[in-house]
Amino acid sequence: MATILRWSPRFVRMYGRRFLPNLKVLTTLEGMHPTEPHYYLEFVGVHPDHQRKGLGMALLEPMVERADREGVGMYLENSKEKNLAFYGRHGFQVRAQTHLPGRNGPPAWLMWRDPK
Repeated sequence: MATILRWSPRFVRMYGRRFLPNLKVLTTLEGMHPTEPHYYLEFVGVHPDHQRKGLGMALLEPMVERADREGVGMYLENSKEKNLAFYGRHGFQVRAQTHLPGRNGPPAWLMWRDPK
């Protein structure tokens, strides 16, 4: 929560009147984070024109290697069902599924990867 509050002025500028609904989503997700030490994979994205060419793996691999080397788990929230297989191939497993707050809030799969 401290991180969210520290970033609040930027969020207000970015989201304007959508700030409070977005704050609710952020605080909901933060409350679901694991308590054990972990790396949090906040964003990974590849433009659709360049997907399925190994770029996602290239982005993810250095962090996975580091987490394995340090013996630390990894955590992420995924909002697209089609990405479950991609993360699964890299050792992530769904810990829980939820829906984000708000009208027609999208689904979210909370995923964890144990170090190898």
